[in-house]
Amino acid sequence: MSLAKLFQLPTSASMPGREGALRLATRVTMLALVPVLMPGCEEASGPDVARTAAEQATKGPELPRLKWLDAHNRNTPERWLASREAKVDLDENDPAVLDLHIKLNEAAQRFGDATRMIANRAVQLEEMLAEEGISEHAPELIETLSSTATALRQREGFGSLSQHYFNLRKQGVGREVALEQLKKASVLLRTNGSLRG
Repeated sequence: MSLAKLFQLPTSASMPGREGALRLATRVTMLALVPVLMPGCEEASGPDVARTAAEQATKGPELPRLKWLDAHNRNTPERWLASREAKVDLDENDPAVLDLHIKLNEAAQRFGDATRMIANRAVQLEEMLAEEGISEHAPELIETLSSTATALRQREGFGSLSQHYFNLRKQGVGREVALEQLKKASVLLRTNGSLRG
């Protein structure tokens, strides 16, 4: 039934007896519901929409806001790290995600650690360095620290090497010198036969 028909009041001639009274009651009820039902049909506006839009703008992308990737999170470490760098939620097939997939897997092979643990430690190291006024990003740290490890698996895990790197940097040792010291320590470990099996 159209709204025009709904608003058209019946005449006594068009509504005989009980049937007319029932139609009249139905139309009156429908008219009473129009103010309640019609706002849902209009385009959303007003303070509720403004609040929702403001919440979404404040909320922003999900992945860059994560501080830690726990074991229950279904996102891959490479997607999380790439999204943090881009400050947007990236797709799993994004080139930056694919690049980090390779770097994380290389690091996992070098250190014998899980990629999620390496990603978490790299983010933690990034934040610790930032507190010292040193700007280095997690993906860069993964690649850099992996390059200091010997081609064989490192006795120390990624977390331990990260801590050594942080200590050197905190003491004021420059990036290149710190990396060179870590490489020398890695070679010493290899020549002393202290490698993981």
